[in-house]
Amino acid sequence: ELFEQSVAYYKELIPLHERTHPNRGVGNGTLANYYMGLADAYAGLKKTIEAVDAAGAAIVAWGARSDQRGNAIDTMKKVLLAAPDLDAFAAHLDKQQQDSAVIRKALGQAYRDKTEFAKAIKQLQIAATVQPNDAEIYELLVKTYDAANAKEDALKTLLQAIQLSRRELKLYESLGQRYADAGQKVEA
Repeated sequence: ELFEQSVAYYKELIPLHERTHPNRGVGNGTLANYYMGLADAYAGLKKTIEAVDAAGAAIVAWGARSDQRGNAIDTMKKVLLAAPDLDAFAAHLDKQQQDSAVIRKALGQAYRDKTEFAKAIKQLQIAATVQPNDAEIYELLVKTYDAANAKEDALKTLLQAIQLSRRELKLYESLGQRYADAGQKVEA
């Protein structure tokens, strides 16, 4: 738990690595691991904004392959879950000129894990607006509406998800089951 020392070392190590490994910024697992360590250290110091920035840098450093980005995305979720004041971070994020679906989605998941469903829904809706083609956001929204016992909203969101992924048969099965549970046999 030597977080201050860790931050100092990572702030020295990351630029050194970038200088000595030119043109290897994206798709660089070592650099991403350094940024994840920096994010953990900032989270330990309760510096949420800096921790999220470092976790975001780790996601970018991993490159485009989703299988490699999983750990970096998990770091983002962990950092936000450990944040001492999620509401203050959400307010900070609202003031930014650019938005990030990845951060909004992770923030929504953190609120959901803390059973603050209304706040989770708000963040996930913003994420869906910023990145409307992300099927995972709609899946999280449906689950969050279900957890909040907002069945009608879950149904509407599921319909939106179907418009996005028309060939995903499991979505249609889920939709049929929801209609059947709601007593709408013709729709089911």
